[in-house]
Amino acid sequence: MTVTTVAERDADPVREASEWFAFVDGNDLTAEDRQRFETWQRRSPDHEQAYLNVAAMWQAPAFHAALSSIEPVVCAPPSAAHCLPQRSRSKVLAGAAAAMVLLSTLWFLSDDLLTIMESDYRTAVGEQRTVRLPDHSSMTLNTNTAIVAELEGPTRRIRLLKGEALFHVSRDPDRPFTVEHKGTVVRVLGTEFVVRERQETLTITVIRGTVEVTNARDSASVLQLTAGEQVSSGPQGLGVRKTVDPADLTAWTSKRLAVMNAPLSDVIQEIQRYHPGYLWLWNPGIGWIRVTGIYDLSDTAETLNVLAHTLPIRMDRLTDRLVVIR
Repeated sequence: MTVTTVAERDADPVREASEWFAFVDGNDLTAEDRQRFETWQRRSPDHEQAYLNVAAMWQAPAFHAALSSIEPVVCAPPSAAHCLPQRSRSKVLAGAAAAMVLLSTLWFLSDDLLTIMESDYRTAVGEQRTVRLPDHSSMTLNTNTAIVAELEGPTRRIRLLKGEALFHVSRDPDRPFTVEHKGTVVRVLGTEFVVRERQETLTITVIRGTVEVTNARDSASVLQLTAGEQVSSGPQGLGVRKTVDPADLTAWTSKRLAVMNAPLSDVIQEIQRYHPGYLWLWNPGIGWIRVTGIYDLSDTAETLNVLAHTLPIRMDRLTDRLVVIR
């Protein structure tokens, strides 16, 4: 299975705001640091609001009381580039807890609740579901996925609101089957393929047959993909065609995550999709540890235990909903 690279991982205003809060509050900023921080705030109204909320929650006495039992870890040697001073470490933990546990509720109400109301089919975090469609096609929804289906008369149209799905499409030359997401359209007659959205970009992987991909920003271009090929399509148009291993990309249908020499940060980001809580990788130095293996997605808590016992890392469970990895 392809895992998200550090540069491509999903943007999360809550996580980013918590990181900035810990950095700004615990350090003397240079002019360059201040400029980067202000640029991040201006990039989106969500960024500024998230930072204000994290800062306000840090003042809540309840969080200090709840986290007082967590003993900060002192780096050895203290000058290691990836280590934070002891005072900043505790601030990161508290900021993470405040933001991840409470602010997530705000994002759920403002985003996921609207998606749930609009969708015809959906799955919760960690859930997978196979749906048999009236045209004898089927779709398997991966974790945290929402879909709108229009399957009446000559129309076979699917809108992917969020998440990932595997489609087995029944061939019907008179009724093309389309999957759409924010300007990207995947058109097929009969085939098997996977679509996954992240940060307004749709990644299409063909398992069997042929699909046509178009993008509203470049409607004159039509890209044909065959088995073992993949492309990403988003606000910048169609990406570059890639050759991939379909077996790895469909491992999730068996509740497995297959990785080969992947950074730990990417693996944690992928496990996060299936974990009913928040995973906080707060030591940047360990994010580059390389990981190879096949991991069980049906029990993410046990998978995290396996990683903790086989890699030079530690995990603190602050609550049932928040795990700090260091």
